[in-house]
Amino acid sequence: MQGRYYRRTKPPRKWRRLAFLLACLLLVLALVYTAGMVRNLQSFHNREDWARELRHQGSGEQTVYLVYGVDYWGACPYVDRAVLLYRDRDNLKAVYVPGNVRIGEEALGQLYQRGESGGFVHHLQEYLGIPVNHYLQISYQGLAELEELWGEVPVAHLPGALPELVPAGEQGLTGFELYHYFLAAGREETALQQLERQRQILLALWNKIIQRPAWGRPRLFKALAPYLETDLSWKELQALHEDFKDCSFSTVEIIHLPGKEEVHHNRLYWAADRKDLERLGRALRGEGEESLELRIEVLNGTGVAGQAADLTEALTREGLQVIKTGNAAHFSYETTEVISLGATIEPARVVLDYLVGAVISHQPDPEAEADVRIIIGRDYLRRDTTN
Repeated sequence: MQGRYYRRTKPPRKWRRLAFLLACLLLVLALVYTAGMVRNLQSFHNREDWARELRHQGSGEQTVYLVYGVDYWGACPYVDRAVLLYRDRDNLKAVYVPGNVRIGEEALGQLYQRGESGGFVHHLQEYLGIPVNHYLQISYQGLAELEELWGEVPVAHLPGALPELVPAGEQGLTGFELYHYFLAAGREETALQQLERQRQILLALWNKIIQRPAWGRPRLFKALAPYLETDLSWKELQALHEDFKDCSFSTVEIIHLPGKEEVHHNRLYWAADRKDLERLGRALRGEGEESLELRIEVLNGTGVAGQAADLTEALTREGLQVIKTGNAAHFSYETTEVISLGATIEPARVVLDYLVGAVISHQPDPEAEADVRIIIGRDYLRRDTTN
């Protein structure tokens, strides 16, 4: 039996045209949506020339991230504090810069009013002598004005919740209450503890945002744009979040900007110590310390007379400057200690090159005349100390 031949009929030409037009329309909509999504994801990415040039500064050996917050004093914006983050020998370190550091007749935080982010980053770099490679600016007003993004925040979910900062009987905080909780300080809370609490709050809110479905993120980032500014791209910001999310200001080495508080024209400012500031800048630029400039104190902790004088003579032959010798608080030190008394631990590392096997530590002492204190232990009696 012969098989039958069936001819497949084509759809009418008008339907083929309609299907083609519909496919084109869907393609256009997809392209428009993708372009809008990319634009919104990059809405807080600063691509101005000065921001682009930041990453090319410095020797390339050290990448320094500047993170700071902007709030308003009346109608005037100001920066309450800034933190410089960098890695030293794979260890994360942070330099804490108070917003009331005096530069000329003004506080550092007030200089933001002159040139916003560009001017502030410029002034900070010029004052500290430290090249900044990336910056992240957060406007605290967003905590109050973006309540619809994360809703009411349960008090039980607040990192490091402090009862004295939460209204009595309150189960959740609205946007304005969260803003107040973020900026207020606890009765016994130090500045660094408050900074860690703020970091945890921002991290928790950020996690809420990035956990949203991908198709809803463009709208979220468009809403965030007025309150977040950075030279980092979206992918770089994600990578930075993954790199630093498990780090805590309670565990990383914090270097407080060297100096002291003083009253100037009836206002309380932080007056930085210029010499220690220069050393800090050299350390962050990767230039190290100039050993000839170091001031060293040598203390005998062995109980054996003459050890401080012997070590002083050896160090002097190496070109180091010993400004004081004497006895330690007791004579039971078993190990020789090299203690940095300034803003960073770098001076102790310099001296360690001349005291092989000693233990180094960082114990900042603004009142100390020396940069490094050496306490001679009994191990010094049993070995050659200099290279």
